[in-house]
Amino acid sequence: MDSVLRPEDTSGYSALACRDRWLALQRLRVARNLDAIVLVLGPDAGFTLGNDAAYNWLLLGASGRELMATSLDSRHNECVLCLREHRNLIFCKRAVHEEITIRTALWEGVELVVPTKEEEADSDRYEAKKIRAFIEMVSDCRSLGVFARSHDMSTDLKMTVERWPLVQAFGYDEYGYGFLTLRSSVTNLEEDAHRNVYTQWDLHSILWAQRLAKSLHKTWEDAVIFQERRGMAANSTTAMAAPLVDYFEYGRLTMSDDEVFEIREGSQPGEPLLLDPAPRVLVGSAQSEEILHAVELSGLQPSAPRTAEDAHHMIWEAVDPLTGIAATRTYGLSTHFAGEGRDSSNIVRVATLLRAYAASAECCRRLLAGGAIATAAFSPNGEAELVQTVEGIMSSEYPDVLGKPRVTCEAMDAMGLPCKLQQQFRCNGVLLVFVRVTISGVSCPEFGLLGAVAYGDSAFCVCPRLEDGRAAASAALCASLPAIAIWSSSVEASRSKQVKDGLETSLGVGLDWGPSVALGHRSGVQVYLDPPPPPPDPLALGEEILDVAKPCQLAIAIAGACHMPLTCFTNGVCWTYGSGKAVVSSPRVGYLLLKICEELKRRRSLAEAADGLVWVEVEEVAENLRLPWLRMALAVSPTTAVTWQQQSASLESEEVEVQAPADKLDWLMAMVSASVSSAGISQQEFLAWAALALAHCGQMPAETCRAVFDECGISQESGGCRCVLVSGLPGCAVMDVASALASALDAPLLDLGQVLGAGPVAPELLNSPQCVEQLCSALQSNASGRAWLVLCDVWHAPATLLIALQGSLSCPPITHVVSAVEPFVAYPWGAVRHPLLLSRALRGWVSSALVQDLLLRDSSVVQSPTIVRHHRLLSDLLLKELQSSRAGHQTLHRPVTGDIIKGPLREPAAGAALRALALPSSVPGFSAEAVCATPLHSMATLRCCFLPVARPVDLETMKQRCMARLREAAEASSPSTEAVPKNVVPHWRGLFCIEARVVGTPSAVNFWNQGPAELRAAAARLQSSEARSLVFTPMGELGAPQHWMDPLASQMGMIWWWCVHAGDAAELSNQRLIAVTQELEACLLQPLPETSPWCLDDVPRETAAQVEQDVVQSGPPAGYFFDGTRYIHDVDGHICDRHPELEKRLQMVVEHHNSELLECAAVRREVAALPMFSSVTMGDGSRRGGYA
Repeated sequence: MDSVLRPEDTSGYSALACRDRWLALQRLRVARNLDAIVLVLGPDAGFTLGNDAAYNWLLLGASGRELMATSLDSRHNECVLCLREHRNLIFCKRAVHEEITIRTALWEGVELVVPTKEEEADSDRYEAKKIRAFIEMVSDCRSLGVFARSHDMSTDLKMTVERWPLVQAFGYDEYGYGFLTLRSSVTNLEEDAHRNVYTQWDLHSILWAQRLAKSLHKTWEDAVIFQERRGMAANSTTAMAAPLVDYFEYGRLTMSDDEVFEIREGSQPGEPLLLDPAPRVLVGSAQSEEILHAVELSGLQPSAPRTAEDAHHMIWEAVDPLTGIAATRTYGLSTHFAGEGRDSSNIVRVATLLRAYAASAECCRRLLAGGAIATAAFSPNGEAELVQTVEGIMSSEYPDVLGKPRVTCEAMDAMGLPCKLQQQFRCNGVLLVFVRVTISGVSCPEFGLLGAVAYGDSAFCVCPRLEDGRAAASAALCASLPAIAIWSSSVEASRSKQVKDGLETSLGVGLDWGPSVALGHRSGVQVYLDPPPPPPDPLALGEEILDVAKPCQLAIAIAGACHMPLTCFTNGVCWTYGSGKAVVSSPRVGYLLLKICEELKRRRSLAEAADGLVWVEVEEVAENLRLPWLRMALAVSPTTAVTWQQQSASLESEEVEVQAPADKLDWLMAMVSASVSSAGISQQEFLAWAALALAHCGQMPAETCRAVFDECGISQESGGCRCVLVSGLPGCAVMDVASALASALDAPLLDLGQVLGAGPVAPELLNSPQCVEQLCSALQSNASGRAWLVLCDVWHAPATLLIALQGSLSCPPITHVVSAVEPFVAYPWGAVRHPLLLSRALRGWVSSALVQDLLLRDSSVVQSPTIVRHHRLLSDLLLKELQSSRAGHQTLHRPVTGDIIKGPLREPAAGAALRALALPSSVPGFSAEAVCATPLHSMATLRCCFLPVARPVDLETMKQRCMARLREAAEASSPSTEAVPKNVVPHWRGLFCIEARVVGTPSAVNFWNQGPAELRAAAARLQSSEARSLVFTPMGELGAPQHWMDPLASQMGMIWWWCVHAGDAAELSNQRLIAVTQELEACLLQPLPETSPWCLDDVPRETAAQVEQDVVQSGPPAGYFFDGTRYIHDVDGHICDRHPELEKRLQMVVEHHNSELLECAAVRREVAALPMFSSVTMGDGSRRGGYA
C-alpha cells in the first residue's frame, strides 16, 4: 500500500487530488439530474463569487474556509468550464493553458479550447471564439447547474444568469440561439456545494489540514511559554486561555460561522452556535467538570478557581479555526514531590489525578492507534462502541481509578464545523474525527471529589467500503503536543528553597570563613588567615562533585500499564556528585534533590539521550508515596553515568556501552523515539487508503476491496515467461518500439490484429470469448521456452486488454506495458487532447509512457520553422502532462531501448491497489462492462477505414488531399472565430491520423509528360520500386515507421483513423467509407487525357513567333528580295508581308508535334496497360477493405 502514492501526489495540488474534486462535481451533477455544470469566470459572469469559489476549489486547490476568502487569480479571468457526462470542455487563455493541462491530466474526456496568439491579439476574433466555445458547451443541454450566491443575484436566478455578458452573447442575432434560460432549465448548486461538496474531506484538504496542525502546535507552545513567563499561580490562570482563544477567533475572521451557515442553509442560525471542542483552559476541580459541556464562542474565557488549594490541575483545549482539528490535555499545577512543609494530602490528590489522567490518555491513544475510532466513525452505533471499549480498558487495567469515563466523538467537516455522523458525511469514505476521553468525578477515598481529567486528539478516518467495516485512522494530528506538563505550586516553594539553600551551603556560597585581609593591589580579593574548613553538607551530597550547573533534562513519566507512557520533559541545570545524588533546578519544578535508583548497579547498558547525554533513572531522596507507576530519569553526561554505575556496583573502571534502552527505561524510550507512531499504519499508507476510498467514493465493491487489501488477483512476476504489451496510438510508431524490444530481449513478437486474423481489430472483438481464447492460445504457444514475449496493439486501452485476459490461468501474464505517444498525435486538433491519450498512459496499468519524436526530418523535405517550434512546444507539454498524470513515474522522452529494459521492465508488476486507484472497479472480479460504467472510463473509441492500394498513386495529390481533410477535422474540433462558421462535413470530425504504404510518383503531371523513352524508364522504375510509407496528422506530416502493424505489414494500402465518441451516428460509418474511397480514387496515378492533334491555328504564339524569327534570320528564299518591309518576287513582282517560307515551316512544326503526340500517346497507353495500373484497388466488402 505504501507504493500506491508517490511524492508528487502529496505535494502541492496534484492531478490526483484535482481528479477527486472533478469526480465530486460529477456526482453532484448526477444527483441533481443535470446535463452539465457550467462555470463562467470574471467579467463574462459579472464577477460572481459563487463561480470564483467553485473554480478555486476545483482547479486551484483552495480548501475549507480559505475557499471563501480567496479571490480569483486574474490570470484565470474569462475561463469557461462545462462539465458533462462524457465531455469536459474548458475555454482558457494561453497564459494558463499549460497549468490547466497539467492539472486536468487525469480528467477523462477533457477538451481545451485555447485561442491562438493572433486571436488573442484581435479582440473581435477572441470574443467570437469564446462565444462559439460556449455555444458548443451548452447548445444541446436541457438542464444546467450554475453557482450563484445570494449576493450575486439581484433578482431571480434566471434573470441573473441572463444578465451574464457571455449568456447575453448566446442570444445575439448573429448566433440566433435566443434566451439560454428558455432553452435550458437552470439550477443553483451553491447550497448543494457548501453542504455536500466543499464540506467533504479529500486528499488535498487532508494534506492542507495536516499542515495547519503545525500552526496549532506553535500556538500551543507559545501559550505555554507566555504563561510560564507570567507565572502559574492560581491568580494568573484567568488569562491562560487568551492565546488559544485569540488564535481561534482571529482565524475565524476569514469567514464566521454565521456566514458559512448563511451560504449553506440560506439563512443564519437562529440560536448561538455551541462549540465542543472549544478553545479553553479549565482550572481546578470545579471548572474541569465543564469539559463535558459545549460553550458559546462568547463564553470561552474561564473564571478564576475558588481558592489556590483547588488548583491541582488544569485542562487545556485548543481548536484550529479553519479545519476544526482539536486537542485536549490535562496539566498539573502541583507536583508529587515531598519536602519540608508539604502536606501529604496534596501529594495524594496530585498522584490520584495523574493516575486518572494516565488512564484517560491511554484509552484515547488506544482508540486512535488500534483503529477503533475509524471503525466507530463509520458505524451507526460508533459512540456506544467507543464507550464500551474505554470501559473495558478501565475495568481491566485501571481498577484503582475512581471516576466515570466518558467519550466525546465529534466529526468535523472541511469548514471546521461539527457534523453529525450521518450517511451524507460518510459518503466519500473520509472523516476528520475528534475523540476525547474524560474521566469525570475523579476521587480518592480520603479527600473526595478532585474534578475531571481529559485527553483528546483529532485524526482522519477512512473507510473504503462502508458496508465492509474495514477502516483505518491516521496518526493523531496533535500527537506532538506535550501529553503532560507539571508545574510546582506556590505551597512547594519551601521545599524548593530548602534544597536550594542546602546546595548553596554545600558549595560554600554565603558562608563566613573566618578572619581575612584584603589585598590592596587586587580589588575584591580576600585572603583568609586560617585554612577554611570543609563547608557543611546538609543534603549529604558528598565531597566529590562531578558536574556544576550543567544543562540537563529531567523526564517525569506516568508509566505502569501504559503502552506509551505520559512523559513530561523539563529543561534545567544540575549538580551531580559521586555519591549518586544530584540537585536539579528547573523553572517548572524548582529545586529537587534526587538520587540514582538502586537498579543502576545491576544494569550494564544506558539509554541514549539527545546532545550526547545518557538517561539514568533517578528517584526522589525525600520519603514519598513510592508509586510504582511514577518514574523519573535524568539526562547526564556519559562520564557521570559511568562513575555512578561503577561506584554503585563497586566495579573496576571500564567503558560502558551506550546502546538501546534497558528494561527499566523502556517507558522513557517509547516516548523519546520519534519513530513511534500513535497510529496502527504509517502516514503514507493512510494516504493511500484515503486516495482509494475517495476514488470509489467510499463504495468500493467487495471484490475490489478484497483484491486491494489482500493483494490477490494480480499476477506477479514469476519464473515463467513474462509478456510485455507495447501499446499507444496510431501514427506513433508503436511497432518500431515493439520490434526493438523483441530484438533486445530475444523474444517473439506478436501483432494482436495478425493473431486474431482480422486486420485492424475492432474493440468489440475482444469481448468475444472465442477471440480471447484465440489470443491466449497464441500467447501460450509462443511463450514456450521463452523468458519474454512481446505483444503489440494500438486498438485497445491496456486496461481493457488486461481485464479481458485476467481470467486465463494458462496465458502468460502481461507484467509490463509500454506505451508510445507522439506529440502531434496526442494533440491532433490544436490544444485539444486526444480523447484516448489518458487510457494509453494510465499508471498502474501502463509501466512506462514514452514520448516519441517522429517529426519528418527528410533531407528532401524542408520543414517550416513554425512546425518545428510547434512540435517542440507540444512535446514539452505532453511530457509535463504525462508526468502529472503518472506522478512523475517512468515517463521517458525519446528513450533508447536499453533505457526501457533497464528501467520499467525491471520494476515489479503493479498491484491491485494502484490499479484500483487509477481505474476504480477494474481489479480482478470485475468485467469490462463494470469498468465502462465508471466516470473515468473513456467513451471514445477508435474507428478506421482501411483500403488496399495496389495501384501507384500521385504522392503530391495524396498529401494535399489528406492534409485538406485533416484540416477540416481540426476545424470541426475547434470553435470558429466567425459569427457564421463554415459548414463542416460531419464524417471528417474526429479524423486524427492517416497512414499509408503505397507505391507512387512525386507528381503525376511530371510523370506522364516525360518523353517516350523517359516515360518507359520511369514506369520500369515505378514497377520495381519499394513502397513509400507516409503518416499524416492535422499538425503536419510525420516520419514513417520502419515496421508496420497488420494489415499494412502484409499489403499496401491506406488507413484513415478516427476517434469517435459514444452515440456516433451509425450512418456516418458508410459515409466515411464512401468519402475515403473517393479521396483514394482522386489520388491514383491515372493517365492524362489524350490531347487532340494540332492544326496551324493551334500552334502556340510563342512557338510561332520563334519560328518566324528563325526564318527571317535565314534571309529571303530564292527568287525573292526584301525591301525592308516586304518580300517581292523577282519575276512576277508578287508581294508578301510575311516570309514566304513561314507557313511551310509552321506546318513542319505541326507535323512534328503530332507525330510526337501520337508516339507519346502510344507509350502512355502502353504504360497504362501495365499490370500495376490494372490491379484491383478497392476491397470486395470484406473487413480488410471496409470500415472497422
